[in-house]
Amino acid sequence: MTGSTDNSIFYHEDSFCQVEVLPKENYNELIKEAESIKGFSDNSFDGVGYKDIVVRNNPYLELKQRKINPVELDAIISKYPLKKYTNITTGIKPGEIVSKNTIGYSEENTKIFYDYDHNVVNNLWLIYPTLGKVEVIVPILYEIGKKWDLLLMDWESSELINLSNKEEIENYINSE
Repeated sequence: MTGSTDNSIFYHEDSFCQVEVLPKENYNELIKEAESIKGFSDNSFDGVGYKDIVVRNNPYLELKQRKINPVELDAIISKYPLKKYTNITTGIKPGEIVSKNTIGYSEENTKIFYDYDHNVVNNLWLIYPTLGKVEVIVPILYEIGKKWDLLLMDWESSELINLSNKEEIENYINSE
């Protein structure tokens, strides 16, 4: 669940990196991890809910190792009609926890967030990417994917998207 007011935006703590952007070198590990999670989920579901939870492994190569400068990332995202937020909160309800060093963007239902330290982006994640406007979300993902050789891993659907392939991004965004 996400929400926003005029000067702040909220993301539920469970949404953190559920749809995340990672370096392409992680491709094989991400496929294996998604298959493992799917198998675990299939075996853990009791018809009503899940009997257990799974904790994902950290990626082989973290996004921060790309040394993406927040200013460069902002320059790409700011070319499109999204509202930028610098007051970000997280937790279970809006205003609960201030998410420091985090920037958020909103385009109707789709939210894009990143956090950073020392002028390096640590994590980049989206919320409801498939509910966004194709003409806005696709070019953003494509441009950052081409520039930094990135993938999008949607842990909710176990889909792995090559962000250097515009058609693959369009098919993913149009999947809802």
